[in-house]
Amino acid sequence: MAEKIRLIVNALPLVTVRSGIARYVHCLYRQLERDYGHSLDIGYFDGKNVSKTMPARAADPRKRGKVLSWFWRLPPRLALQVRIAQHMKREFFFQRAAKNYDVYHEPLLIPFLTKSPIKTIFTIHDLSIVHYPQFHPKERVMFVNRFLPQRIGVVDHYLTVSKFTKACVQKHFGIVGDNVSVTPLAHDASTFYPRPEGEIREMRERLKLPEQYFLFVGSGDPRKNAAIIPKALQITKSGIALVFAGWSGWHDHELVKDDQCISLGYVSNEDLAKLYSGALALIFPSIYEGFGLPLLEAMACGCPVITTNKASLPEVAGNAALYLTDPQNPKELAALLREVIKPDVRQRLLNNSKKRVSQFSWESTAKKTYEIIKKLCS
Repeated sequence: MAEKIRLIVNALPLVTVRSGIARYVHCLYRQLERDYGHSLDIGYFDGKNVSKTMPARAADPRKRGKVLSWFWRLPPRLALQVRIAQHMKREFFFQRAAKNYDVYHEPLLIPFLTKSPIKTIFTIHDLSIVHYPQFHPKERVMFVNRFLPQRIGVVDHYLTVSKFTKACVQKHFGIVGDNVSVTPLAHDASTFYPRPEGEIREMRERLKLPEQYFLFVGSGDPRKNAAIIPKALQITKSGIALVFAGWSGWHDHELVKDDQCISLGYVSNEDLAKLYSGALALIFPSIYEGFGLPLLEAMACGCPVITTNKASLPEVAGNAALYLTDPQNPKELAALLREVIKPDVRQRLLNNSKKRVSQFSWESTAKKTYEIIKKLCS
């Protein structure tokens, strides 16, 4: 029997708040274990130790939010020093843990330094911190500007989650050749599927939601452009509620304070699937995304989608969404809100959604990722 490839992954996203990158790590590595466990010996680094099993316990979003809220109130240069010290400490533990591994996979902001002969794979989800630094905490921008340019040179292969991000990475860092591969995200089919009416009703009653509502899923990051939705709803005069779901991150949602807007904060994946299933539509008016996973999750749950034609979003949604061409125009969004509740429009979107969702799978992404790992070790 051939010797297994020893692969270590920075699994820190799994022990913090389970947002988009955590979904990526969890779904990708669950699939790699399932399909290639006979060929891979995977180690999960949690910031201090490495284990053979995926970390199961994530941080409490409320407690994590309080800690980060305090951290981001520090003067930026002081916060930067705290972040650098934390990174250096984790890098020390990582280098000790990674000694006997062949390949290291980094899915977060900055790759750790490694010692030869270990190969480094770096997943870049987006370059929002480069293109929209004003929407990120100042200490984070300073940290990335200080470390990323020098750490890019230690990477053996780059993964991006969309063709759009690949083009951004190649242009910004001047990377040429075939060492950048697109490995798209996908929805978690074990969780995101159309939920029966009974489950939706129970969720609505427990969360005190009306029968009809539009849904926004995401952080309070201003590039998500959520503030335009209440303005558009006011124009429609429909009286339909707007539900916000998602961890606020470093910005709180800028809500219009009226009865139409309901902010749930962070919700479990189970409740999120029920929210998608019961919504009139997902409204996702982002001006910049590296992928846009809520689009696939919503479509998989039978929820029509309104999004913008910016960045990676058309690449993900294809013909299965209604598109906002001007993200700053609430009148245009209001027209789409009126359109999406029409039965014939909804049926067309749902039919197209089923076909669109089937084009993305973790099986395919895991296969591409494994082939890259194997090639690096050949």
